Amino acid sequence: MRVRRTWFSLIVAVASTAIASLVVTIATALPDALAHGGAYQPPTDPIGPTAPPPPGGGPTTGGGIPGGPTTGGGGPPTPPAGDVPGGPTTGGPTLGGGDLGGPTTGGPGKGGAPLGSGPTPGGSGGGWGPYTPGGTLPPRRSTPQGPDSDHWTRWWFANRANLLDLDTHLSSNGASTPGGAPATEAMWRGEAQRVLTLALADADEDVSSGAAVALGKAADSGDAPVLTALLADRKRQQPVRESAALALGLIQMTSHPASAAATRALEDVISRDSEPERLRAMAAWALGMRRDPAAVPFLLDLVTAKSPSPDVPSAATSALGLSGCDAVKESLLEWLDGTVGRRRHETMRRVHACHALAHLGDRSVVPALREALRDDDEDVRRAAALALGALAQKDDDDTALLLVRALDRDKDRGVRNIAALSLGRIAPTQAEKALRYAYAKGDGLSQPFAALGLGLLARSTGDASLTFELRNDLKDRANADLRGAIAIALGLARDAAAAKTLRAIVADRGDPELRAHACLALGMIRDVASADSLRLVVADTRDPVLQRECAMALGLLGDAKSVGVLTHLVEDGSSLYVQGAAAMALGRIGGAEASTTLGRLLGDAGRPGLARGFAAVGLGYALDNSGGRSLARVGAHLDWYVPTTSVLEILTIL
Repeated sequence: MRVRRTWFSLIVAVASTAIASLVVTIATALPDALAHGGAYQPPTDPIGPTAPPPPGGGPTTGGGIPGGPTTGGGGPPTPPAGDVPGGPTTGGPTLGGGDLGGPTTGGPGKGGAPLGSGPTPGGSGGGWGPYTPGGTLPPRRSTPQGPDSDHWTRWWFANRANLLDLDTHLSSNGASTPGGAPATEAMWRGEAQRVLTLALADADEDVSSGAAVALGKAADSGDAPVLTALLADRKRQQPVRESAALALGLIQMTSHPASAAATRALEDVISRDSEPERLRAMAAWALGMRRDPAAVPFLLDLVTAKSPSPDVPSAATSALGLSGCDAVKESLLEWLDGTVGRRRHETMRRVHACHALAHLGDRSVVPALREALRDDDEDVRRAAALALGALAQKDDDDTALLLVRALDRDKDRGVRNIAALSLGRIAPTQAEKALRYAYAKGDGLSQPFAALGLGLLARSTGDASLTFELRNDLKDRANADLRGAIAIALGLARDAAAAKTLRAIVADRGDPELRAHACLALGMIRDVASADSLRLVVADTRDPVLQRECAMALGLLGDAKSVGVLTHLVEDGSSLYVQGAAAMALGRIGGAEASTTLGRLLGDAGRPGLARGFAAVGLGYALDNSGGRSLARVGAHLDWYVPTTSVLEILTIL
């Protein structure tokens, strides 16, 4: 589900006005706060005027944007708003959010966003937040509403679904239906889909659009006809139709009798100029996600068709890669090379050609991507570096040396940071020395990327010595933002030796974003001994960001005991914020008991639409056997510096 930009306005108001005006802002925002489809993020629970500051003097969870005034000092002053390449962003990411993660322009949810989920405004991990003492902060290219394009969470939340084992739902064994009968997986899944199908007709946008995306995550071809009809119904709200389009993209059913009708419906929407541009672009993404060979000729034509904006042709370009059709490789290479055309459209086509090639998976294109890494256009270089990280092999010395050179001397910070990540993923012999140097010499924006590169390298090689320095810095450094990145890096490395320090961070009632990253890292390293303390955090925290990441960690641990705690919060939580975060947490953990609770909440017409929308999102998590990877393909390996409007929207989806 998605939340209108009204929530984003609320968050900005919290950051830029006195506490006294917050009450007025909340009162005016709430009536219009409901909205859009699968990307629903529960907003941060507002903190009243008498709430004390959190321990340590950092920013309060509900107040100020990262890097704004804090009671303990630390961040540089907020600079004036600047332009992000590809258009200004209107917000920063929301931690623990969608399947893809990354910045959201709509604040808490689906109102649109650059890449899907990152730190919520109000913690210390934002783009203007703490930096290494003595380091320098270069000019930034983003607005002050949240983490800028150079912040490490912009990559992490867009790509983590492909790096985490998020499909570790609890087994249905031992669970039972409300009547006491054993609940097999087929039984609770069927009941969840039935409740979601009924919810498609709901007039409340939160409910119907959330239900549409959740049905898509179930990936059952039997749901395609009702979703196709929903997409074709021009009387329904645009967000609901967009959700139906994306849901059809998540259902890969090329051999099913309903496949042709779904393809036709998506193509019909794209072909009508009278349809909203963003809806048309989302339908193009969906055609690629469905991997239907019959849609490839249509997409090829769409890439070069005249368009008022880059959104639809860019979506079509990436969709060709998502389609998995080998026949499109030569066209993608031609577009990567560049042709005569409008500069903005041309850049976007080349960026999305890199993205498509990364997903196509054909390693024969690596030389062309290396050439693109030498291009004059920094957007193209960034896109090429990301694609090389996905495709190049460990023994490819030519690519390794080029990435080392980019890490050391490229004039664009984004290229340098992405090179660190790609070196960690490819794991050539040259990577360790280059990444250690970058970590030692980098400033507050580049050190986190070098740390993540070292974590990825340790993950690839199994070399525990690579993380020794990171473990020490996790314990000793004062910079909460860097420590958050280190925690994730150690989680990626599956470094069990870091568990003691991570547990101490979780137990400390300090920075909520750092604690959130530490919680998830404990889940990533499968630290079963931390389950009791994580369960306490889920039950006691007021911070939905921390609650979501902690619940995800419990899901990774397969902790059955947490279901009862979350069920209580869903049904009797102190606010919609708490209930919503708990609903999504239940979905992350999954299983029969969790799904029964969520289905009951979704079907309760006496509940607010907002709460029922949360329940739909939770059911989508429970039904998603891909661990979010199906939808995450949109953001994976994509240059987040130049997001289109459809990408900004899709990547907020939960």
